[in-house]
Amino acid sequence: MPQEEVNTILRPLAEKALADYKAGTLAKSDPAFWTGRAVANDPAGFDRLDRGIFSIYFFNIMQVQEGDAVFRTQVFRTLTSRDKTWS
Repeated sequence: MPQEEVNTILRPLAEKALADYKAGTLAKSDPAFWTGRAVANDPAGFDRLDRGIFSIYFFNIMQVQEGDAVFRTQVFRTLTSRDKTWS
């Protein structure tokens, strides 16, 4: 995907996430927190949005405590247009 298209897709999301991140209203469990942090710490800013931001929304964010373990099998999920929920 060309960088211009990446910027077009991510810019509205990144602008909102950055504003909320700077306002301190996001929890670390919110993908927008990590998007805002990525944009805030990237010298290129909105001129060349990092396409890695897409992955923040494709993968799960997990919080584990010391001594905890995580085991996952591959799971595929699809968004249904009927109810707009993950199934």
